[in-house]
Amino acid sequence: MQEMTISLAVPDILVARARAGDLEALEALYRAFETPVYNLARRMLRHPEEAEDVLQETFLEVVKSIRSYRGEGPLWAWIRKIAASKALMRIRREQLRGVELLDEEIAELMGKTVSFSKSQLARAHARLRRMLETEGAAP
Repeated sequence: MQEMTISLAVPDILVARARAGDLEALEALYRAFETPVYNLARRMLRHPEEAEDVLQETFLEVVKSIRSYRGEGPLWAWIRKIAASKALMRIRREQLRGVELLDEEIAELMGKTVSFSKSQLARAHARLRRMLETEGAAP
């Protein structure tokens, strides 16, 4: 079975019109790149809804920043970089939210504030570090 490749090249005139703020050209760029952007985001994220959000965020950024595209490489590479960045920011935000929820959960279970729980954890890490250093120094 032969693998099918899709050309992501767009005419220079379309890019020039988009850079000038032509709404039809911007829509044409959206139509040309919506599937590859969605597929990239879908591979990076867990849920189709998140990939949809990244698709929208990516093209909002494209519309806002198209004038800064200098044409030094393929337009798809520039758009792909924006999409990957948006997806990674979403992943980082979710990871931070998970840590914050865990901090809230630990504090609640202990009947203490989050800051108290964090300081206790930091002290425990320091003690463990000291114990491991002394253990490693012993003959």
